[in-house]
Amino acid sequence: MNGPSSLPELRTVTLGAAAGKAAGLRIAYREAGDAASPAVLTMHGIGSNASGYRNQLRNLSNRFRIISWDAPGYGGSDPFTDNSPSAADYADAAAGLLAALGVPRAHVVGSSLGAIYGAKLAANHPALVRSLVLSAPATGFGSHASGEGEAHAKGRIADLERLGAEGLADERAARLVAPGSPAEVLRVAHEVVASIKFPGYAQAARILGGGNIFLDTPLIKAPTLILVGDLDRVTPLDLCAGPIHEAIAGSRLEVLQGCAHLIKIEAADRFNVLVSDFFDQHGK
Repeated sequence: MNGPSSLPELRTVTLGAAAGKAAGLRIAYREAGDAASPAVLTMHGIGSNASGYRNQLRNLSNRFRIISWDAPGYGGSDPFTDNSPSAADYADAAAGLLAALGVPRAHVVGSSLGAIYGAKLAANHPALVRSLVLSAPATGFGSHASGEGEAHAKGRIADLERLGAEGLADERAARLVAPGSPAEVLRVAHEVVASIKFPGYAQAARILGGGNIFLDTPLIKAPTLILVGDLDRVTPLDLCAGPIHEAIAGSRLEVLQGCAHLIKIEAADRFNVLVSDFFDQHGK
């Protein structure tokens, strides 16, 4: 598994008018692979950043152009000036990033909260999305009982204020991976969570609290692969991936045995085979 020193360098680009409210933001990303290869845009979850896709940057870049972003407010990316951006604003930022990099269409991979952004991108910008992979997808608490989402967002923000990023990583990293995971997997899980910061995390927490992926699922026309670990306690199969699969016509669901939430890190080889085969099936 890659260490931080072997990651592709962090690059930045300023978004243009195609990014909507995100226009003018400086977005950071890591890129690997030939610019002429099919592009893949990866979108991380609430407790991660571009480096969470290190195994894909390393092991899929021989056949694909992997572009892994730091979402607005994460890593080297500017936060939104509005403290309550919408999921559509993140999708517009992703569209703006693709435009800035000269990418007309891409395979899109969204993990956890990133799945909400990916679904919104596929719904609002269908011409940009060649295929869609939703890994350990969150549904957003906007699909739950009234008031639950706001409380969830406030709780996440309060936890970061109380514990700091390092303390939050100490508390949560082990929950993201399967029991008995190798020390290196635990180290990477801790590292990515410990990188979060305000105000980006708070903005993302509000998206998770108020978002509802099911507003977008009927609009998704891109071929869609949904991945989930059978041990995922954060976005469980029965509450998240299963209902999302049922809501997206023609989607395919794969349950990875012995995996929890961070599939792309815990089971990188299986993840990479599944997604690369899927990209090959839907390359045009």
